[in-house]
Amino acid sequence: MKMKKSYLLLTFIAFIFTNLAFAQTTQDKIIKKITKSLTTVTKIADKFIEYKLPNETLIYNLDISKIARIDFANGKSQSFIGQNGTQQQNVNSENSVYQGNFEEIAIKPNTLAIILIPFDNQESHSSSESMAKFAQNDVYSNIVKLSHINRYEVQDLRPPNALLRKANISYKNVDEIPISDLQKILGVDNILAIKVSYTIIQSQSTIVIGQDDIDDFALISTDDDKMYEFTVYFDLYKNNQKVYTKSRKPFFSMKDSWMDSVNYLLKRCPLN
Repeated sequence: MKMKKSYLLLTFIAFIFTNLAFAQTTQDKIIKKITKSLTTVTKIADKFIEYKLPNETLIYNLDISKIARIDFANGKSQSFIGQNGTQQQNVNSENSVYQGNFEEIAIKPNTLAIILIPFDNQESHSSSESMAKFAQNDVYSNIVKLSHINRYEVQDLRPPNALLRKANISYKNVDEIPISDLQKILGVDNILAIKVSYTIIQSQSTIVIGQDDIDDFALISTDDDKMYEFTVYFDLYKNNQKVYTKSRKPFFSMKDSWMDSVNYLLKRCPLN
């Protein structure tokens, strides 16, 4: 009888350890899948964090060396040491260095250039390259449809972007370059300069794993828990003079609400 009880006890213990091992394997798979995912961070230690996934009570561990940044629900961000062993800074240090050396192009009258549109996170000071290009394409597509734009020759986007890149000007520093230099680099007398600043309000924390250049607009499965507060800055220059300047906040707080403000200002700017 004792032998039978001992056998049953050993079988039960083996069953428990088998299930624990399976649960651990499942947890590892989940961790590999939560890159850029909403969580609730419960603890931050020296070498790891503890977190819970939405609608779960199980607490997971994650090595800090695998984390690039945590965006907390209160709007603050914390960067960590990346896998390469160097501290990741909120302000990207890889900005192109503009030295004012460029090949000047003769300015052609009645030409218009739409330069890259910076998307800047006011909390983390990070920028989105994908959104800078997307917004530039969106504005270009809308501006060529305007009935009163016929008197302007709107530059196709590829040539000016290539010229700016050659002069070490990118979406990260384009808003710091003198308009007079941009006109000489691009050979235009009209420049449309737009900038979008934003903050994100979210109900949970976001963990970004192993990402050196963090792009808020590439985060997946998080939009339902986010509100975007945009401010659009809209400047039109002609012959190095600012002829129109406005800023506008969209009424809604969705991911693409910035487009409403841009299109509103685009229809009212004096391109006539």
